[in-house]
This record gives sequence, C-alpha cells and structure tokens, in this order.
Amino acid sequence: LQEMVVRELDHIAFLGEQVRQIEGTIGGLYETLDPERVLEQQVPGLGPTIAPAIEAWVGDVERFRSVSCFAAYSGLVPRSSQTGVGDGTNSQRMTKGGPSILKHYLSPAAETARRKDPDLAAAYARATAKGHHHYSAVVIVAHKLLRKVYAILKQRAAARRAQAEGRVAAPVEYRYN
Repeated sequence: LQEMVVRELDHIAFLGEQVRQIEGTIGGLYETLDPERVLEQQVPGLGPTIAPAIEAWVGDVERFRSVSCFAAYSGLVPRSSQTGVGDGTNSQRMTKGGPSILKHYLSPAAETARRKDPDLAAAYARATAKGHHHYSAVVIVAHKLLRKVYAILKQRAAARRAQAEGRVAAPVEYRYN
C-alpha cells in the first residue's frame, strides 16, 4: 500500500510540473499577444488563466458584428424552444453551442467579479430576488461579464487601429456602471 501511495504521489508531482510548464508557455504566448494584459488587468474575475483562454477562443473580436453575436458564440445565451407545447413555465436552458471551456471559465470569473463590480452584484441580487437558483444567477452575471469583456476587447482593437494609423488612442479601461 505504501508503495502505491508513493507511486501516486510521484505521478501527482510529475503532473504538477507539467501544468507549471504549460502555464509558463501560455503566459509567454499571452504576453506576446497582449503585452498590456488588458483583460487580466482590467476585468475583475479574469486572471492569468482565464484571460488567455478567452483571448485564445475569441481571436479577433472584430469578426463579431455585435455583442449579441459574441454572446451567442460563447454559448452563454438561453436556447429557445418554440414547439408550441409546454406547461406554461418559462424555463430556459443555456445552449449547448460555443466552446465549453469558455462556459467553464466564465462561471468562476463571474463569481469573483460579482464581488467587485457593483453592477454585477446588483444583477446577481436581482436574479436571486426573482427566485433564480445561485447557479442560474451566476450564469446571468457571466453573460453580463461577457458583454463587458466584449466592450474591453473592442476598445483595445480600436486603440490598436488608432495607434497603427498614428493617432492617439484612448486608454482601454473597464468601467463600473
């Protein structure tokens, strides 16, 4: 039994080292992509793991016509069911579309962000006051957070475009409402 435990602990240590190496690689690539680390620095709830993941999955934010298209891409929108048959309740589930990693990462980010951003805290309070379960309220907050991420990425894209054209760019900043 002791030998098995030692083997498992060695395996855990090996995997931990691999994770550290991968995180280092991701951090270096993210530094190249976004030296200012706009999402990580400006948006509450997004740290050194979640910000690069969002950047990787989103790519060029300007490929999305609107924030609605951006939210639909993420899958953090309710799916519509229009079969004409129902029990009268308005229960909407999230779509199965979009990269699941974004949904998995945005939930803990929303948890953290709602503690720092008064607008997101108010959205969570409104959702729970309406009777939404904690997890449903967090998804609502994640959707609002995603909309703010879109705004930040659009600001950054506009700033980079202005800089490339030799104009002075406005600073990219997260704004609490």
